[in-house]
Amino acid sequence: MAANLISYLTKVMHQDLTTAAKNVNCWSGITTSMPLLGAFIADAYAGRYLMIMVSSSVYIAVHTITTHVRFRGVN
Repeated sequence: MAANLISYLTKVMHQDLTTAAKNVNCWSGITTSMPLLGAFIADAYAGRYLMIMVSSSVYIAVHTITTHVRFRGVN
């Protein structure tokens, strides 16, 4: 995954290799730590089932929006 993302950032987004590697490392660290943050919030404040409903709703909304934007011009 990281190699593909670095290739995309260097070839399509025209970033230099060091900047692309730094961005991929930051992305990887943030996406790895997000479940821990979500688990802490769920345990401390929201409750397990409310957090599952909220995160599932956000997931469905984001994928619906990106699918709509992506295929908006296709007839």
